[in-house]
Amino acid sequence: ALLALIAVLPCRGDEEARQALAALRSRIAALGAGYRIEFVVGEGDDRIEGSCLVRGDDFEVKLPGGRLLGNGRLRYEVNETDREVTIDRTEASERGNILSDPTRAFDLLDTGYDARSAGRREYGGRMCRVVELTPGEGAKGSSDEGMTLYIDERSGLPAGVVYRFGGQQVAVTLVSFRAEQLDADYFRFDAGDYS
Repeated sequence: ALLALIAVLPCRGDEEARQALAALRSRIAALGAGYRIEFVVGEGDDRIEGSCLVRGDDFEVKLPGGRLLGNGRLRYEVNETDREVTIDRTEASERGNILSDPTRAFDLLDTGYDARSAGRREYGGRMCRVVELTPGEGAKGSSDEGMTLYIDERSGLPAGVVYRFGGQQVAVTLVSFRAEQLDADYFRFDAGDYS
């Protein structure tokens, strides 16, 4: 369910929002070949802690009881409890979703969204620039769907994102976002380890 949060389509909107998204893209690229994100999904008693590692098109998302691996073409959803794996193709429409394709989660220029600068607000104890993204004209979704992106003013990296879909909201707070050198072998999937 968390993996089907939102479908994303190209970014139009106000110039300030476009500049913020372009700066975010550049800041993440400046991290180099790989990075690690520690995050919390939800709030209060409904909190789920997780992490993701990204290197190019390769990624791993870890959540309690499972993990998700991807290589830009295929995605492997691993249920650690049952030792089962579901294999899917990576869809371009999942751009913008940290839980299903973290390699493109914050590359939101030219994705079908209308972007609007929404000022500054505190999020997760950090002062942030706020960008509202809603499905653009001709895109699937309604104006009550989309996401609110919080960009930490000090680091220039995402502090959080709130996804809106189907009348629901899911908040993802990014606790840390840092460069990490990762060996390509780290992301190899071995089907022999699972039933």
